[in-house]
This record gives sequence, structure tokens and C-alpha cells, in this order.
Amino acid sequence: DFVWIGIGNPKQEILANYLYKKYPAFYFNVGAVIDYLLQRKKEAPLIFRKFGVEWFYRLIIDFKYSKGKVWRSFIGLRYLNRVIMKK
Repeated sequence: DFVWIGIGNPKQEILANYLYKKYPAFYFNVGAVIDYLLQRKKEAPLIFRKFGVEWFYRLIIDFKYSKGKVWRSFIGLRYLNRVIMKK
């Protein structure tokens, strides 16, 4: 009844949508939550989260890792995914 998906975004959203169509259940996309619980990553300050720009904080703090990921997932594929999934 409950499925936890712990892979990166936007893959987790695509997978959850695909699986939900075949197997209706409650799907939870928990990519970075696992890192926060294990204290591998520090959560972004409240001001960044409040304005929905946590990706920008990640880009500043961990530029080497985040630059490609932020570009692909947030700016590129995330908006494309939303357009495709609305159809």
C-alpha cells in the first residue's frame, strides 16, 4: 500500500507516476530526505526553503556536485516532465 522511492529527481517523479498508473498505492518520493536523516547533508536555511530556492543554496554550498544536477533536474527536465505529465 505504501511505496517509498529514494532515487534522484526527476526520475523519482517519473517512476512514481508510471507505477501509480499500473499499481495504485501511496507513493512517497524521498530522495534527499534520506541524506538529511542520516546527516550526510545539512538542510538549507529556512529563507531558501520558504522561497523555494533550495536548489540555489545547494548550488552555492556544493558547486562541484550540484552544478550539473541543478541544471539537469531543476532547469531542464523538471519543467519538461511537468509539461509531459499534464497530458
